[in-house]
Amino acid sequence: MAKSIEFSLQIKGLDKLAAGLPNATKLVRKMVAKELYTIAEEVMEASKRVGPVDTGALMGTGHVELPK
Repeated sequence: MAKSIEFSLQIKGLDKLAAGLPNATKLVRKMVAKELYTIAEEVMEASKRVGPVDTGALMGTGHVELPK
């Protein structure tokens, strides 16, 4: 038969954590946008290296915009 164990847990600072969540959301969005921009730049550079070039008319037309 399994023994039962009792324990208690006290968490301090939940009010501070909850108060900081709206700011954390903004920060996370900003960080994700920055990383997506970086990845998009890498993809754009790679596509320019491996893409076919017939006339060269498209060579400078691809771009990635900064997140707003």
